[in-house]
Amino acid sequence: MTLREFNDENARYYVLTVLRGGYQVEVLREIWFDRSDLQVKRMQTFGPKGLLVSDVHLGAWQPSDVVLAQNGSAASPSSVSSFPRTIRIERPHDDYKLDLQVTKVTLNDAIPAERFKLEQPAGSELVPVGESPEKKQP
Repeated sequence: MTLREFNDENARYYVLTVLRGGYQVEVLREIWFDRSDLQVKRMQTFGPKGLLVSDVHLGAWQPSDVVLAQNGSAASPSSVSSFPRTIRIERPHDDYKLDLQVTKVTLNDAIPAERFKLEQPAGSELVPVGESPEKKQP
């Protein structure tokens, strides 16, 4: 691993570089931390020969909705219960981009059993796991 600093017109970062390999060392991942609050702002993953596989940008870090409800106010920015509310995933070689806006974060809520019930599609045959299907005679 290596650590370096990077400055641009908008912010200042610490960049943690994770290396892979033995005989030939290559960059596996870079994790960008905002120097003002140490929150992760960007994660880049690299393939062989330095090929950028994915570039993930994280922003609008806020406490979870549970923490806000319990405290009545926002937790400190360095709280471990903070989550990014905006996520942008880019995979340049797959020509793929995805923007996510997180509107609600809840943790450890009870999930009723009926939420796990999946109705069998019409016209399908149910084969229980671990049992062999009945052999039909022509």
